[in-house]
Amino acid sequence: PPLALRFCTALFMWWRGSQTFAQAEAAYSRSLAAAENGPAASRARALWGRGNNSLGLGEFEAAGADATDALALAEDAGDRGTASRARCLLGLSAAYVNPVAGRSDLRRAVDLARAADDHWALVEASQFAAISYLFQDDHSRLRSVLDEVDALTDQLADGDQLARRALILASIAILDGRLIEARKVLEGALAAEVGDPAVQMWLRAQVGLLDVCRGEPERALENLQGRLNQAIETGVGMAIPALLTWTTWAELATNRLEEAHQRAEATIQIVEGRDCLLEAWSRWLLGETLRLRGDDRADAAAERTCAIGEKMGNRLATTELECLGHERVRE
Repeated sequence: PPLALRFCTALFMWWRGSQTFAQAEAAYSRSLAAAENGPAASRARALWGRGNNSLGLGEFEAAGADATDALALAEDAGDRGTASRARCLLGLSAAYVNPVAGRSDLRRAVDLARAADDHWALVEASQFAAISYLFQDDHSRLRSVLDEVDALTDQLADGDQLARRALILASIAILDGRLIEARKVLEGALAAEVGDPAVQMWLRAQVGLLDVCRGEPERALENLQGRLNQAIETGVGMAIPALLTWTTWAELATNRLEEAHQRAEATIQIVEGRDCLLEAWSRWLLGETLRLRGDDRADAAAERTCAIGEKMGNRLATTELECLGHERVRE
């Protein structure tokens, strides 16, 4: 059993990169069960790996539970590198629900990685801390966090981390209206063919969002629907909510109001209470479809999304819904 735990740790990147989520889950669970009284450090690293696997499937509660157990074992073993990884996973799982609530764990993960001189964990924790600022539309702090590990990210040349950095930079470029820059970043990352399946799917989802913003919603819709089917078939659950959200936007932009309405409602059921950013965007899209159809429920959708934006500290989400409310008043 202790050797099985070591194999799980060694195979972590391969499982993540080859999309073999079910195989990884089976191996982690069987090995952890067999080595119930095994070395704390090995169990901690395997629990962190299984939690990451759950996160890739979009199972945030399971990821958080394994991160909590991994952290306790790593601290008992004095393993600061694994403790940093566990803190990072714990913080990220919480940040999807509340960016501020998750950030303390993410900052602690950065500190632990520095203390352990664990460069991979340092870049990983820093990137996820940056994502927590993306959830709040705070691009200046996001860039500050990324800049601190920019040279180290290049030095490590880890495919997942390079792709994730591109995803973050492309996302803020789209939101800032720097669409040419966003396309260059996305095309470069996709051409490099690096990153785990979830990040790759997210990159392709952002290409669809970019096409909508560039006034090419038909093209976006065709590509996004294909990627959505692929994500469902391969089980990359982490990317599915984003693909659903941007597909809704493309349907709205092509005046497919009924389809957009149904998809927005379905997406909200998936992300409600689990992904604050995509819930805010999906509720905004729902409000827009209702407004364009002359449905008075648009007001309630605007109010609900304003509340989400305020809770997560996202100024853009709050502003978008305030604009929707003003449009309703004008009508």
